[in-house]
Amino acid sequence: LLFYVAFVVFFIVAAKHSEALTGSVIFLVASCAIGQTFTERSSLLVSPIQKCIFATFFGICLNTFFCWVALHFKVNYAYSHIAFYLCEILVFRKRLLSFGNRVSDIFQSHLSIGQMTILLHAVLMLVYQLVPGYNFDDIIGHLYVPKVVDLLGKYSFSPTYSSAFNTAIAPIGSYSSVYLLSGEYGVRLLNVALFYLCFFAIEDFARK
Repeated sequence: LLFYVAFVVFFIVAAKHSEALTGSVIFLVASCAIGQTFTERSSLLVSPIQKCIFATFFGICLNTFFCWVALHFKVNYAYSHIAFYLCEILVFRKRLLSFGNRVSDIFQSHLSIGQMTILLHAVLMLVYQLVPGYNFDDIIGHLYVPKVVDLLGKYSFSPTYSSAFNTAIAPIGSYSSVYLLSGEYGVRLLNVALFYLCFFAIEDFARK
């Protein structure tokens, strides 16, 4: 029943927000591809799930920094960002496929009660996040810079705006990039994905 509900919700999201889903997935997969290159040999991470999640976050950090550098120049367009991420996926495709197979084997064997609870909560939260009026006050504070970048192709890092808007590197870089790929709903889906990656990592660590 859980998987049936999850599939129905995913199908609805894919049908109505296919661009947002595609953009956020490309960003996360590319981040995992480049991140696992640096984390696959880590002895601190025991399980494949932990390695996958840590690799994704490490890759997001790298791509966020790359994007932050790019924001200083008028080179920020949807086609330039998607080309960059597709290159990452292409270059690291063999390691990414091998890595993905190891993780998928674990989920295909069985899901723990904690993982099923997280998955069900994620499905419910996904519906909440995609309603335009919900969570708008928090999202709008992070979308100022991405919107400027979308309009102008760059961002002027003037101290004039530092007190009025969120100028942290992480929201600027990752949100601006995903916004260029898939708009506001891509950013909302990225938020959901990051939260539940953390939850899966905590559950896996506690269960081990």
